[in-house]
Amino acid sequence: MLGVAAAMPMGAANFALGQKAGVPAPAASAGDVLSRLKQEDFVRYLNTSFSIRLSPKIAWKVELYRVTENKAGTLQGLKNFSIFFRGSHDNPLPQNTYAFEHPKLGSFNLFIGRAGTSGGLKLYEAIFNRL
Repeated sequence: MLGVAAAMPMGAANFALGQKAGVPAPAASAGDVLSRLKQEDFVRYLNTSFSIRLSPKIAWKVELYRVTENKAGTLQGLKNFSIFFRGSHDNPLPQNTYAFEHPKLGSFNLFIGRAGTSGGLKLYEAIFNRL
């Protein structure tokens, strides 16, 4: 099963399709980190831990385990890629936009969808479509 998600830069619309009200976005002073990140940036941090901030006191750890180039949009001149995370939480996260944190990449909001399970781990995908 393939999850479908989209990346949204910070400061974009408050809610995306299927999104529920939840954790506030990181402060605008953090900058628009996500719009500057490229496929190569995520490849550099494969197999590293990211935090998903669920509340001011609760953060779930997930691992970036795969980055793939999506060929579908190359004819239109788009740069398409997907990033995949896995985590060992009891309950899967619903499709939504979450505040992600990484020690080197910084903080950014990312829309993720479920991409199945593997060996008891929950899998999530974010899809990037760039001009």
